[in-house]
Amino acid sequence: SQELEGLLNLIGRSSPSALKWQGYFALREHNWMAAEDFYRRALAHIPSDVESRYNLCIALIRMERFHEAGSLASRLMEEHPLDDRAHTLEQLLKAHSP
Repeated sequence: SQELEGLLNLIGRSSPSALKWQGYFALREHNWMAAEDFYRRALAHIPSDVESRYNLCIALIRMERFHEAGSLASRLMEEHPLDDRAHTLEQLLKAHSP
């Protein structure tokens, strides 16, 4: 989108913020693989970023990589037990467990 292009030109395409925005737009477009790539790259810069970790989990769930998503979600729950997003992930994963 033009909106995203303007933002990327302003902040630089490989900055952590730009990678997160690109991941967000990839999620919106259901491009799960691209979202995973952008969020992993953002996390390489800022490993503790809860939003990127949460959104990476969403992309992994959408790609049916439940074990990997579950591991990441468990760490989020341990580190941020009061974060509603972690509980949402837990519910999504429970819905997909055998």
